[in-house]
Amino acid sequence: MTEKKRILLIRFMGILPFFIILIAHYSPLFSLQIGGVSPLSILPLLTAFAMFETLPAAAIMGLFTGICMDSVSSETVCFHAIFLLVAATASSLLSNNLFNKNLQAAAVLSFLLTLIYYLLRWLLFYAFSTVITDRFIYLLYIAFPSVLYTELFIVPFYFLYRYLEKRKGG
Repeated sequence: MTEKKRILLIRFMGILPFFIILIAHYSPLFSLQIGGVSPLSILPLLTAFAMFETLPAAAIMGLFTGICMDSVSSETVCFHAIFLLVAATASSLLSNNLFNKNLQAAAVLSFLLTLIYYLLRWLLFYAFSTVITDRFIYLLYIAFPSVLYTELFIVPFYFLYRYLEKRKGG
């Protein structure tokens, strides 16, 4: 196998988990929900991808994933596209310039991005609702447990993209 074909195959293997996770996340047949809390496993996947890819590749993947999520979701208009574009860009910039590319840095980046995602989501869609109890029920019983539950997914995704990076020769 030539070098170009090998690199293209490795890049395809790096993009394939996004499709699998998106289909699994929005499929009614497959659910990781525990007690009303479901993880947004696309954020740790995007964080791990952005840590090991170039800035343009990370930004394009963040935008593409956000557009796919917005096309399926009925309550958000461009929220996911904008947030995931900024999150992937920030994750790539921070991991290449400030953090090391280790598991601790990946966990911190993933935790911060997930926390910011759920806080922004709460602020835009729930904080100004008419019922005052709905404001805090989402925040305390769904958002914060979802942040912790989502954090579990960074470990396998980090090791997947670290393995693929070594296979590329990086």
